[in-house]
Amino acid sequence: VSLADFLTSIIASMVIFSTLGHSAYNLGVPIEKVAKGGQGLAFVAYPEALANLPGSNFWCIIFFTMLFLLGLDSEFALFETALVSIYDAFPKLRSRKLQVTCGFSFLCFLLGLPCVYSKGQFVLDLMDTYGASISVMVIAVFEMIAIMWFYGVRNFCEDMKVMLGFTPNIYFKVCWAVLCPLLLTCIFLAACISWTLPTYGDIRYPDWAHGIGLCLAVISIIQIPLWFIIVCFSRMCSDEGLTSTWKTTNEWLSKTDLKVSNTVMKNQPKFGQVVGSSSVFVTYNEQNGANNSHMRYDQPDAGIY
Repeated sequence: VSLADFLTSIIASMVIFSTLGHSAYNLGVPIEKVAKGGQGLAFVAYPEALANLPGSNFWCIIFFTMLFLLGLDSEFALFETALVSIYDAFPKLRSRKLQVTCGFSFLCFLLGLPCVYSKGQFVLDLMDTYGASISVMVIAVFEMIAIMWFYGVRNFCEDMKVMLGFTPNIYFKVCWAVLCPLLLTCIFLAACISWTLPTYGDIRYPDWAHGIGLCLAVISIIQIPLWFIIVCFSRMCSDEGLTSTWKTTNEWLSKTDLKVSNTVMKNQPKFGQVVGSSSVFVTYNEQNGANNSHMRYDQPDAGIY
């Protein structure tokens, strides 16, 4: 998947910049004058460049069809992520998936209406700059550190083995525990150092517009420390204790997941039942019927093996 994504990016860049270079050559101006970053590249500069090519109508139809499918594909992933989080938080809603999906789709439709008004390009630019670029990097850094360092690489790999039937090799463990957090942190720091107030071409946004953009970023980022404090406080007030915040639980694998695991792991030791309150899983082998103990690592451990 990573290799296919890399090759697709290379091919797409060759197609896009060759077209923009052709447009710059015909206009007799440097290519940086033809196109700049942002949505103007996709909706202004590139369509103008396609209009100068032979058979421009065909290429424009192909291009905007590609943009539509690309946006639809990205929306599926984001939409399903939000819905799964809602279903996990409120399991009773799983019996009303049609109503929840329709309601959530209508809500997204209402939130997208400001982007198609006469000044919608400014709203889209602010949302893209503050609501996506900044928050995504911060969330990615916290996600990698929380899962791989606090929860532990070993725990994560054991969970994957139970669900998928195999353990990731050392390459993925090093990437998850070391390379990805380090690279994401460097990218975030570089973005902060080179940060300037966004503009739309030569148009500068007023201060209140930047305030709204910062609120969008804070709403996304504040969820991480806010819910961490809430969960820690709730665990401290219960009998489980503060250390149980980053320990695994015995109830994370549902009956549905158990069926999927048993289907995938036909020739592997199957998941049995949980013994007591400790994280020792009893497994059996279909060939000899022997029971085996499958250990889990509950202590926070970022070790790689």
